[in-house]
Amino acid sequence: RRGVYLSLPDASGMAHTETRNWPWNELVDKFLSPRLTDVCPDNLMKHQLGILKAVFTGTMGHNQDRFLDWFYRTIDTYDTVVQAAASQIPYPGPSDPHWPLTHEQEFVSVHFLPPVESALNLHPGDCFFQAPIHGQIGTLSFKYVKGGTVVPTSIGQQSFSMAFTKEYLQQIVSMLTISHDCSDAGFSLLLVGSKGQIERLPLLEFAAPRLKRMPENRAQVVSEQEKTLVCMEGYPALEEVAAKQLDLSGRSPLPVAHHRQSRENAVGSLEQEQSNLKTKTERMAREVSHTYENELMQTLSNVEQGLHQFHLEREVISLHTTQCQQ
Repeated sequence: RRGVYLSLPDASGMAHTETRNWPWNELVDKFLSPRLTDVCPDNLMKHQLGILKAVFTGTMGHNQDRFLDWFYRTIDTYDTVVQAAASQIPYPGPSDPHWPLTHEQEFVSVHFLPPVESALNLHPGDCFFQAPIHGQIGTLSFKYVKGGTVVPTSIGQQSFSMAFTKEYLQQIVSMLTISHDCSDAGFSLLLVGSKGQIERLPLLEFAAPRLKRMPENRAQVVSEQEKTLVCMEGYPALEEVAAKQLDLSGRSPLPVAHHRQSRENAVGSLEQEQSNLKTKTERMAREVSHTYENELMQTLSNVEQGLHQFHLEREVISLHTTQCQQ
């Protein structure tokens, strides 16, 4: 077994390298738990540590520095996934702060290892997200059952922000529907609970997590008449307006009247711009028409002069011919 190499400060404050083969419990306390809490709720911690131990003793062959290198890079990937996915959801965001890594803080939805021990335990249409152990660490894998085998597809970091949206998953569903020749409802995302139980969630439902409720002291209060007016004039939903205009220092959002005035100003500006564009277009049309008319008149004048010259030359030739005949 190889030891874990750490740079630690000595009594003088200078760093020195310590080599140690940590027991599993100390490995958990010193390295795994502090980072795992950032991407996992407490009730799923025991299950996740059990999976990590299986990775350590199985795939990594008790190689601690290789295992920790993979673990830290995977947790960094998880952090990126959470931030990127949250950027596609408006304030106040999902009720589960770890989504899409977990679902409603009760189930693991992005796995360190496949959620089932054998492909024989998979059903047609089953699919799941997994952090790769080999290959491109820093990406995610989306795996689905096709013809009795598990087919992996890679999701790069550039796609993290879209990978858990309804549109992205709908594309996956459409692809799987064609390849499996069955209905959309047949595809289920595999989730694992705190006791290792497997749950199946319709894939598209995963793209619509429960959202937090806006704190009452920050909610925007308007009369029912103003609400009706807002809806009739095509404004966003009240919660969306409050969310976008919310001052995070705790002050109230801007009043509805402000949005109405802003909209009227914007419409007036667009109408003025449209009028200016129409005037400019008409002026250009007149200029083009005038230029074309001048060119046409000049062409006609040139043609007339050419015809007149032709007739003169023809008369001269005719006269010359007559004289020659005489």
